[in-house]
Amino acid sequence: LKGGLEKREVVAYDDLTMTMRCSADKGQIDALFARGSPYVTFRVDGVPSLKSDALFTDLEAVDAVANETMPKVCAAYPSCILASMKGDCCPQPSGVKHPCCSGSLGEQTGEVFSVALSNGQAWRLYFSSPVTLSWDSTGAHTTHKFEGVMRAAVVPSNATKDSDMLDAHAEAYATGGSVRVTVDRAKDPDVGIVAFDWQVAYLGSSIPRDELEPALLMLALPHHVDALVADSSIGFLDILRYRGGLKGICRAVLGSSWRLAEPLTKIGFT
Repeated sequence: LKGGLEKREVVAYDDLTMTMRCSADKGQIDALFARGSPYVTFRVDGVPSLKSDALFTDLEAVDAVANETMPKVCAAYPSCILASMKGDCCPQPSGVKHPCCSGSLGEQTGEVFSVALSNGQAWRLYFSSPVTLSWDSTGAHTTHKFEGVMRAAVVPSNATKDSDMLDAHAEAYATGGSVRVTVDRAKDPDVGIVAFDWQVAYLGSSIPRDELEPALLMLALPHHVDALVADSSIGFLDILRYRGGLKGICRAVLGSSWRLAEPLTKIGFT
């Protein structure tokens, strides 16, 4: 929120999701966090401008809509070149002060943006309607009021197929979820079924997609993958692999309902 936060509070939570509200005097942002989601989702309401202070090295509208200005190549000062910055450099009497480029490097308009940060990370940004982002090496901000849904996801590799897969499923996002544990004692009393069910909403943007309502894209840890019941409600992907901490590599799964079969421990009493 440009202008600072006044309040942060958790306004909703369940077994699989949590919603944190960030409020200011002129609007609010609800951050939706879902277990296993490669995206972070934000619902924006009444906020005059969105601003990021991350150190950008590049920002490009993937679905470019008549961009009025494009980033300029910076060749005026060596430090800018070494920092891989783009734009008009401003040498100072005492040398180049960080950031060496000032002013807007350009305005990009669209619904999907590719972002490169100075730490080497690549991100995708998604908006439910077209926005214009003005950016330079010190960050980016929207040039006008935006109300709707925004999503952000880090791209795990430089492979185009990872970005394409994130784009294809950015429309579907989880708004809630539940976990149920059942045992069918008549059919298989030695196996417990853990059911993960997510409630799904859609951006409603004009992002190109193959399906009318794309499947929810989530990540499964190795112990989830081992127990997942393979049926028509889910699909495994061999791309989009994220490191899940000490538990191993997460695997991408399509589907809003998971069923995990867990063998029950036999306990005997004497």
